[in-house]
Amino acid sequence: MVSLSDLKRQFNPLRLTVLITAAMLAMVYLGYRLAGYHWHNNAKVLDNAMQTSAMLVEENAGLRDKLARLEVDAELSKRALLSLQDEMIKLNQQSREQQQKLGFYQRVVAPETTQDGFAVDGLQVNPSGGGLYRLSFVLLQQRQNKAVVKGKLAIKILGVLGDKPAELNPGQPDFMPEGDLVYRFKYFQAVEIPFQLPEGFTPEYIEFSTEVYQYTTKRGDYQRRVAWLQVYDEPDAGSRETGANELIDAGSY
Repeated sequence: MVSLSDLKRQFNPLRLTVLITAAMLAMVYLGYRLAGYHWHNNAKVLDNAMQTSAMLVEENAGLRDKLARLEVDAELSKRALLSLQDEMIKLNQQSREQQQKLGFYQRVVAPETTQDGFAVDGLQVNPSGGGLYRLSFVLLQQRQNKAVVKGKLAIKILGVLGDKPAELNPGQPDFMPEGDLVYRFKYFQAVEIPFQLPEGFTPEYIEFSTEVYQYTTKRGDYQRRVAWLQVYDEPDAGSRETGANELIDAGSY
């Protein structure tokens, strides 16, 4: 290994100083070039990273826009479907109502399309609030030769009170206090009867019976029993098909 004293013997002080200075300058130059090389590489890496980040941000923004459009389309499709369902429900409701009206008028003016005889049609029980109810129906005669018919229609509501069979009959204070329904018509007669059920009474059936007269001649007997739940129109139950729930329909005139 060459020592500093050996260098001093081989070179005079001036030459030694120049040599050391040149070596230091060379090291500084090499260090500068090496630092520049690393800085240039780091700058390239940073530039690539920034470009990649910008591309990812742009792609993410595009995906967000696409997702937003899909969400809007899905919401519009959902609303359109709900609107279509509501429209179908309304159309079905209108169709049922028209079928009911058509059936009613067919029985009035075209009895040849139905069975011959006296009928209770369009039977419904509606709650009126405060424990009150309204019984509504239409009396029809389904004969080709129309003539005035008359009679008294007895109506009973059968059910349970205190775990025992019970019934409401015309003439009771809360149910048809005037007695049996007196009818007289040629084509049809609309009827509405307000009434109140006794506390604790659970209705099960509504029963109709009458002797039908034409002038003074008896034309026949009519009986019908209908389940209460089949004609009871709850506030949100919607309309019911007319005459579809008859359980017993016996007799003719």
